[in-house]
Amino acid sequence: ISACLVGSEMCIETEALSGALAVFATEAREAIDRAAGFGDADTADVFTEITRAADKHLWLVESHRGG
Repeated sequence: ISACLVGSEMCIETEALSGALAVFATEAREAIDRAAGFGDADTADVFTEITRAADKHLWLVESHRGG
């Protein structure tokens, strides 16, 4: 059973949200590498936690929309 009807406003909103979360998580992963490259393990760890939270939220949104 799908959580949204094709073309419905709710479906479009969840698609936009999942896309934004995916982009955000990708950027956070790149920040991990940049921080590690500067030798800043603490900042890399902060971005790792941010990425984990973004991935969890992405999973929740995608499971809600049936994707």
